[in-house]
Amino acid sequence: MLELLLQVYIIRYYLHLVENCSVALSQVSRVQGSYRQLEDQKILKNFTYKVPFDKRNQQSNYSYQN
Repeated sequence: MLELLLQVYIIRYYLHLVENCSVALSQVSRVQGSYRQLEDQKILKNFTYKVPFDKRNQQSNYSYQN
């Protein structure tokens, strides 16, 4: 009986993981679609962002060019 309960618990746990992964994948695809829309509108043509100062290579600016 205890073994059966443990198996049910493990199956429910894995189903919960699969459900969470499918939700995460749908969110990723939504974000990718939004990114493509922004690219199409040329908003991300010259996108530059700052990162915390890196002492190893003395660079703090990274840029993205299309």
